[in-house]
Amino acid sequence: MTIEGELKTAIGDGVENADVLISGTEKFNTFSDELGEFSFQHIQRDNSYLLRPYKNDDWLNGVSTADIVKIQKHILGIESFQTGALYIAGDVNRSGTITARDISELRKLILGVQSKVEGNTSWRFIDHAYPYLLQNYDPLHDNLPEEVSLAKTELILCTFYRYKSWRSERQR
Repeated sequence: MTIEGELKTAIGDGVENADVLISGTEKFNTFSDELGEFSFQHIQRDNSYLLRPYKNDDWLNGVSTADIVKIQKHILGIESFQTGALYIAGDVNRSGTITARDISELRKLILGVQSKVEGNTSWRFIDHAYPYLLQNYDPLHDNLPEEVSLAKTELILCTFYRYKSWRSERQR
């Protein structure tokens, strides 16, 4: 059987060089190409698998002090986040809440005090079928679909959307 899919940003750009892992009876991995596409050929049909994209680099990609201001406004109730995707991105330390600790983690990254945030990855991939990413909803207490269970079939197509651990502007 063939398993293929794509990794996209919220605005539809492909995510290149993400590691895509399949685990089950057998384990495989591949990397997404410049269009964000990936493919696994000749996978045993009679097995079930879990598919999970992973990318943990470039923490400062697009991050600026403007992002800190947006998180502060959200915390203070001045300007709440309008999409589930912003809640996911704003939870920099992946604690399940958005607090001053997230702001502190961003400051440390921007100032070069640290190069990553423990307990989180710089990029998170959510299954495109998750309904709340673009709605005004706080999904932080949901079990976010960051992997997909693949059943026995001939051809499987998967799409994930990537979210930066904080970036308030449109992601490219």
